[in-house]
Amino acid sequence: MRVFPSHFQLTALRGPRAIQFASRENAFQQLVGDALKEMTGAFVHVSPTKGQDGSIDCFVDNGGNLTGPFEGLGVPVVVECKDHDDAVRDVRKNILGQWTRLSDKLQARSLTGWKGLFQPWTRARGYAYCISAVLQSQQIRDDLTATIQRFFGSLPATVRPPIDFVRVIDWNDLRQWLETLPHVSDAWLGVELELVLDHSTYLDRLTGSREFLRPSKLEFVPPPENSPFHPARILDRLEAPGGKDGVLLVGVGGVGKTRTAIEVSSLAVLNNWRVLHVLPGNPGIGADNLAQFVLPYPNSKTLLVFDYLDQMHRLDLDSIRRSLLPQTAERGIQLRLLGNSRPAWLTLENLEREEMFLVTTIQPTESQKATLTETMVDTIAPKACQVIGRSEVIRLCGTRAILGLFIARELERQAKADLLQRINVGSLRSGDLLQWLRQRLQENFLTIRPEINSLLPARPEAPMVAAGTVLACSPDTRQNLVSAAESAYQYLEREMANEDAQYLVQSLVSFGWLEINNTEISAAHDVVADEVLDQIIHKGSVVFKREFEAVLSSALKIPNAIDRLSLSLGRVIGMLQEDSGAQQIGQFQQRWFQENAPALGKILRAEEPALTDDAIAASPVFPSWDDSETQELEAVHWFQKDHIPREAGSVLPSVLERADLTSADSENAIRSALRWLEEYVDCLGRAVHA
Repeated sequence: MRVFPSHFQLTALRGPRAIQFASRENAFQQLVGDALKEMTGAFVHVSPTKGQDGSIDCFVDNGGNLTGPFEGLGVPVVVECKDHDDAVRDVRKNILGQWTRLSDKLQARSLTGWKGLFQPWTRARGYAYCISAVLQSQQIRDDLTATIQRFFGSLPATVRPPIDFVRVIDWNDLRQWLETLPHVSDAWLGVELELVLDHSTYLDRLTGSREFLRPSKLEFVPPPENSPFHPARILDRLEAPGGKDGVLLVGVGGVGKTRTAIEVSSLAVLNNWRVLHVLPGNPGIGADNLAQFVLPYPNSKTLLVFDYLDQMHRLDLDSIRRSLLPQTAERGIQLRLLGNSRPAWLTLENLEREEMFLVTTIQPTESQKATLTETMVDTIAPKACQVIGRSEVIRLCGTRAILGLFIARELERQAKADLLQRINVGSLRSGDLLQWLRQRLQENFLTIRPEINSLLPARPEAPMVAAGTVLACSPDTRQNLVSAAESAYQYLEREMANEDAQYLVQSLVSFGWLEINNTEISAAHDVVADEVLDQIIHKGSVVFKREFEAVLSSALKIPNAIDRLSLSLGRVIGMLQEDSGAQQIGQFQQRWFQENAPALGKILRAEEPALTDDAIAASPVFPSWDDSETQELEAVHWFQKDHIPREAGSVLPSVLERADLTSADSENAIRSALRWLEEYVDCLGRAVHA
């Protein structure tokens, strides 16, 4: 459990709220104020900045429910906050001296009749004197309390506040209370897991193209009020008693799942829900990670928002349903779940998902799509509208929001660079994202060769294939993405493969199609990767085998690529109609993985267990762990014939749930699971410690 430090130290508080302050004094006052707000809601007023001594730092009015160190104080109550560094000498003298100076100013204000900002003193029944130091003895507390009581008793009756209760509260009293408040803990201590963010931090970290998910950057265009995917209706269902514990937002890429989840989250925050965003990525989040952030706060309300739930292979939904949810109910915690996924995930049987989530499909009306495009164009591309006309910009952006976003950004860039007027925009198709990538590349190295004969399909050139490979393999380090591009180039026998690969990654970053995020580079949106990948591996039911193999070859160099490519190809297949190549692509992908399984197994041997888990859970081929002859995709030093390690337990549930296993693969999965249980779980279901 997260804890506040034993002594008040601003540098030890690393949450998004704490880092807003450079001054200990201001931070301490606002920390106490935030906690009072969480405790009493609208009944508290907190001064925004350091005020005059004698004015009011915090004031809890009638109706406020006081708990923790404030319990029993009469309301209204005045709360004074004073910062003392208990690392300096003679803290007792400093504390008493500070009160003496304050009492002189209070007395002067009382003689004026407590006017202006000081008026609430005339009806205060309680007074809490909060200090950021730890009092070393009860005697100091008693002396200070008595001194404060004598001061108020000495004031003339005509100006004496009706204070009946005085309490001195030190940092020790405060920090134990603060640790019971989930909103304050998130804001001031921070959420310590990289893949779990509070709502404020999540919004702040939306950068690059994702910054337009913020309400402050792009206005939300809601569906009709009675629509099942209106944010208010979704929150109504989450808050309704007796329903399912979660709502799953389902829709094609770029339809607005994430933005809808953000709007629901913002409404939830206003309704006093604690909102935590759970992100996909390595090493992944487990139910035990979530428990440590939810269970310590009884009688609270927490909404967990899962971004791309279908990509969280290590998240055990069964543990959430059978363990975490019952535990929260026992503690009086309202725990609700909000997730999003692509439609293809629903085709796989998943009992826990069906038990916990009410599926809500996002299907914007034509009117909503048109309004969103207009809003986006007006916000993102005003200069382009001046150059070629608003209606033409709207036409070029099309009706698919995420594609329109990238097109609008490119149109605006070209307009500001005085390049747009040179383009014959009338010849460009509506909503065609790739034509704008071609425009960006001066050497035209991502173009598809024009069809010479209408009976022959246009095939993508090597740089286009390499670009698709990079996008599909992201997120990853720059070095690995360069290796992915280099692999595709080498397979297609392109000279200077390494230099061209470096230039390609650099170009995609400068274009905004790839975005840098700390140590990794990711596609600006998975739809970008999907659009490029879709065009380079097939045309209709015809699979471009050479180009497809060039993309897949990156998995033989980069362990991460196995997982990333499987996810990207799964999305592409999921959005295709059966007569558009979905079956042919899936069959080719599976055959390639089967043929290259021994080589892929060697790649995985040296990797961390978490990475191997993701590769196995996502890949279209199941490893025959007990077949020592082929050792097909064995993960592999783990699943030896005579031994299976403890770490394997994290991937087995994901594999057992897969609906695409053959009978032989299912038998292997069950056999491996039984071996794991025999070695690590006793007959009573308790873990056996090695």
